[in-house]
Amino acid sequence: MDNSTIIKRALAIVVTLMAALGCDDEEPRYPVEPFIDNVTLSFIKGPFPGASDQLLLDLHIRDGDFDLGTNDVAAPYHPFYLFLDDHGSLVAVEVMPTEIDGEVIYNFDAQAAGTVGTFAQLRRTQENVIPYSCVDYSYLKVLATPDLVDRATANVIDTLVIEGDEMWLVADTFQILHNENHYNLSVDFLVEQANGEFAYVDLMTLSCGTFHGRFFPLDDLTVGDLVLSGPFTIQRTARARAAVSYSMQSQAFNAVFFGKKIKVRVSVKDRALNNSNTIETEAVLIQ
Repeated sequence: MDNSTIIKRALAIVVTLMAALGCDDEEPRYPVEPFIDNVTLSFIKGPFPGASDQLLLDLHIRDGDFDLGTNDVAAPYHPFYLFLDDHGSLVAVEVMPTEIDGEVIYNFDAQAAGTVGTFAQLRRTQENVIPYSCVDYSYLKVLATPDLVDRATANVIDTLVIEGDEMWLVADTFQILHNENHYNLSVDFLVEQANGEFAYVDLMTLSCGTFHGRFFPLDDLTVGDLVLSGPFTIQRTARARAAVSYSMQSQAFNAVFFGKKIKVRVSVKDRALNNSNTIETEAVLIQ
């Protein structure tokens, strides 16, 4: 290859890079609230009997300050609230997961909560115990000061001393309230009814599960980066844009929805808790 050819190719690369940078500079300055441009849903049958089927959700998002995605589990992104029962009145307290000896333990700021009662768990003696459901209760290991535990009914499995303070480790079925800000991708299922209309199906009530999702911080990516992380494949396509592919897999899709058409209703939330528009996919047939 002669020198003139090398120079021409180098110039071509420089021109291409300059054009790409110029296009990025010319990208509109979008509002700081996220916006979903378009979304598609595909059903992919499992490769063999008993394998999980897949619903593949593809969406294109724009956000002016691109504060999309989080790995944080501290408030306001904590997974759920526990309750302290003050003579029948429930007071919600934020909890944060931490890892101790390889196990997920839930903790919270006892000073912020104040001593207003004891934890509301299923086998407690407090008043107005609501019936069990996976929406309202979850089996957890929780680290708490002794004054927050109803020892007569709670399952205390260990006593720890942390920074000079005695703490009880409780493994029990606690009353909870799911925190909608824990997820940054909201996914609702809509199923076609006999009259042709689509109705919302509460998967938590139906199967004790959800397909709401959490993706990592996208502002860590440079333009052009493509990252596979868990069920997500994400590419930052411009300064304020990303293409997100979300794989939802389950063996229950056929069992629950076989022969039915379903849609998915989607929205996105950024780290400032701004909600995007809500958009529905076209219907797909589960077969």
